[in-house]
Amino acid sequence: MNVRDTIQGISDCWQGSRLSLVAEPHSMPIQPPESDILLSLVVASLLVLFIIFNRRVINAVFCSFSVLTNKRRIREIFNENYNNVSIRVTFLICLPLLSFILYRTGVVAYGFLITLAALAAFFLFKQISFLIMSWLWGRKEVVHTVSRLNYATVIMVTLTSIPVAVMLHIIPDMGYMVVLITLGVIFIVWYLLYLIKSVEIFISSGFSHFLGFLYLCGLELLPVILLADIAIRF
Repeated sequence: MNVRDTIQGISDCWQGSRLSLVAEPHSMPIQPPESDILLSLVVASLLVLFIIFNRRVINAVFCSFSVLTNKRRIREIFNENYNNVSIRVTFLICLPLLSFILYRTGVVAYGFLITLAALAAFFLFKQISFLIMSWLWGRKEVVHTVSRLNYATVIMVTLTSIPVAVMLHIIPDMGYMVVLITLGVIFIVWYLLYLIKSVEIFISSGFSHFLGFLYLCGLELLPVILLADIAIRF
């Protein structure tokens, strides 16, 4: 009985293959150099805008915090034109800053410009909806107050999210879930305050509970849920 040698070399078992002891290029995401240049320009531009409008930004921060936490100061603050302009200017600064934070913390992976375009389109949709509401319901001042609350919420969400991005830069090993949960808690806290204040304004101004419920579901919860669903799916 003849026994044949069945021991074969690796090259005989897997012909045409190769073994690699180093990581493949696609195992780690590679960020294009021009992306860093673009983001550096964005941060520098935001810093310049903050220096130019520092008084308005500081005023807008105090106003935003006051209207979201103190119901009695809403009318007092929004009746001042200086406060309204400060809040709008600061909102325009915070929108790209929020996009930068979401991109740098890894919450979104579509790039800074796509994130900024998505947020801008979302808030543009809300502003158009507010204009339609003020035309249909006939109480422009009430709707405009809620619209300004929307700006104030974005300001507070952005400013309270900055420490998370800074900590992630200082501690790169911070877990993704920790960052995601922290940003989620920040968003939920300010957004709930915004929703509560908005519904209180509508109800106290004589609108029915049905219209308040319709506003809450149609203009606030549904768009946010759809935006989150799109972000998760794609």
